[in-house]
Amino acid sequence: MNFVKKMSRSKSMTLLMMLDFFETNGISPNETLGPNMKTLESQIKKRINAVIAIIKDIEKHHDKSVLALI
Repeated sequence: MNFVKKMSRSKSMTLLMMLDFFETNGISPNETLGPNMKTLESQIKKRINAVIAIIKDIEKHHDKSVLALI
C-alpha cells in the first residue's frame, strides 16, 4: 500500500505500470536477476571506461592546443 501512495496512483494503475515495466525491460518473474544484473553492470563499467578515455584524450589534446597558442 505504501508503494501505491508513493506512486500517487490507484492500485490498478500502479499494477499496470509495474507490469509494463517488467514487459518493457524483459524481466520475467520466473528467472533470477543475477546474470542480467551482472551483464548490466559490465556494460555500465565499459561505458564509464570509454567516457574516461574520451575525457583523458580531450584533456591531453586540449592542453597541447592551448600551449601552442602561447
